[in-house]
Amino acid sequence: MITCVSQLCEVTIRLKGIFQNLQSTVYFKKNMRKSLFLFSLITLSFSSLYSQFTVGYNSPAGLGCSNDASVGTIVWNSPNRVISNNASRCFTTAGQQGITNYVKATQFGFVLPAPCPSCIVTGVETQVDRRSAVQPDVAILNAWQALPVLPLGGPYNFAVTAAAPPAIMNRALIVVIGIENGPSTPAIIPPTAGNDSRDVISVTYGGVPMIQACEVAFSNVLSGTTFWARNEIWFLNDAGITAAVGNQIVVNAPGNSNEFVQMVSAVAFQNVDQIAPIFDFRTDTVVGNINPFPLGNPAPMIEGSCAVTAVVCGNNGSYVFNGGGASGIPGVNFVEGTDQNGSTIPVYGGSSATMMCGNAIVPDGTSGSVAPTYQFSAAPNRQVISMICVQRARDFDNDVRLVKAGVATGTSQAVGTTWPDQDAYQTYGGPANLWGTTVSLADVTNVGFGFAVSARVQNQQVEIDHMQVRLHLVSTLPVELVDFNGVRIDREIKLTWTTASEVNNDYYELHRSSDALDYTLINTIDGAGNSNNLLEYIYNDMDAPVDVTNYYKIKQVDFDGNYKWYGPISVEPGEKENQLSLYPNPATSTITVTNLETINDFVIYNSMGAVVKTGKMENDQIDVDELIPGTYYLSVADSDQKIKFMKF
Repeated sequence: MITCVSQLCEVTIRLKGIFQNLQSTVYFKKNMRKSLFLFSLITLSFSSLYSQFTVGYNSPAGLGCSNDASVGTIVWNSPNRVISNNASRCFTTAGQQGITNYVKATQFGFVLPAPCPSCIVTGVETQVDRRSAVQPDVAILNAWQALPVLPLGGPYNFAVTAAAPPAIMNRALIVVIGIENGPSTPAIIPPTAGNDSRDVISVTYGGVPMIQACEVAFSNVLSGTTFWARNEIWFLNDAGITAAVGNQIVVNAPGNSNEFVQMVSAVAFQNVDQIAPIFDFRTDTVVGNINPFPLGNPAPMIEGSCAVTAVVCGNNGSYVFNGGGASGIPGVNFVEGTDQNGSTIPVYGGSSATMMCGNAIVPDGTSGSVAPTYQFSAAPNRQVISMICVQRARDFDNDVRLVKAGVATGTSQAVGTTWPDQDAYQTYGGPANLWGTTVSLADVTNVGFGFAVSARVQNQQVEIDHMQVRLHLVSTLPVELVDFNGVRIDREIKLTWTTASEVNNDYYELHRSSDALDYTLINTIDGAGNSNNLLEYIYNDMDAPVDVTNYYKIKQVDFDGNYKWYGPISVEPGEKENQLSLYPNPATSTITVTNLETINDFVIYNSMGAVVKTGKMENDQIDVDELIPGTYYLSVADSDQKIKFMKF
């Protein structure tokens, strides 16, 4: 139902069929160029009425699942087990490290819905139910060892236990270096920050270069001294340990100081991530007698990880972890590894220093932030703290690709998240993601369509329980017309049409004919542009001839000018009766109505359907002098007719 007053229109639109009891009333300004009305009614979860829809999730057939050796070296056992979510899993053999082959799933059996083949695939969405079978926490392999104070760079001996999968895997060597040094020889006067600090420029293990994880150096030069405290942590992964020839650690810290103390400690861990072993680090410094001394910036820890820390001070004494080594996580404590007191190296006489090292392991299922607090047995002068966060070995995606005609293709959708230790689905792709390739209807209905997954294995074993695919499609029809109807109501013809979706739709043209040959444009109605909702359009043709069959067609026009015709439909003539008429038409001040049987009440409507005048005729005449110029319709009591006239 449409009623209008001035430029404000009220539209009540009802859904058809099983939705006929739903309705929505809306208000809007009339478009002066296109005179009737469009409104979206309600969003329906009824996929057959949408231009965008999904198919799936579908699971693969057992014969469509296989091990594909085009990537990786680790073989998947029982790939046909990915067809359903149950306790029977596809798996790799325990104790292997590296990149797996693809487990490839195809034969998803897609049957496309009725709107296709007028559809395109806009996205492919997949899910993999996967897990890491074993995720051991970081653990000490070779205990902390305070290496002897030796001239200059050593060498120092520290043996790392050989790898023996699956018991010993993912090793890491950590070397901590503490340095205290005094003025250069000859002394630089005046002393400046940096001119007396020995910096470690390289560390090797068995001839293999190690990687610096963090360093911190500090001098209270502004208080008149040029002594420096330095603390550095160096790291070597499993591959470097394996490549080492022998077990000697060599520290290269050149410089020219007349006092020099160098302390070195080492420890080896296992179950350490080899791709990104260190995920965070912290350093801190303080001058003067601050005792105990806390690390000022706690570091957030990941479950199964380990914090490795060290402190260096320029005085004799010893350290303990204050408060029993509490880390900030209940039940997790820092444990002392080494506590060294180094005297001056010969020929650099006159000084001493202290270094303490330790670690805190965060077990599986635990997380939070950690920060050690150190207690010194004597009055400290300057202290430097460093801490690195070492994460446990992870299993994660290596490659995830679409498969077309049996071949992995497109852009990898692999994500960097760790495979969990319990079954959980990971989603790849989405409604607008075609995986860096083209995907046609022929592709998705081909038995060779699917996707493939390759994993990076660092722990002992990974498993996949289920693989499934969902398709996202959209109809390519600019307008999906559900129906187009016309019905005579008294002397008017009510036209309705319903669309399930619209794409790039600018407007509709309504055309009428009395012979189904020559059509005349009678109105233009705005389209919705783009819509996935069920829309109903209504137009009341008040000028349709009564005594003939009327034919209607709709011309749907896109924004780019392309168009499509719908119809024709026909509406049968109404019953013949004595036709009322009026004159003059156009009128100026008075109109006279003819063929009246009695004196009747009347109603005059404007072109928007609003009542502008009512009354009773006198001598078959009506005064219209007060009406503003425009188009009007006269309705007379005891008659179903509406007579159109113009007022000048």
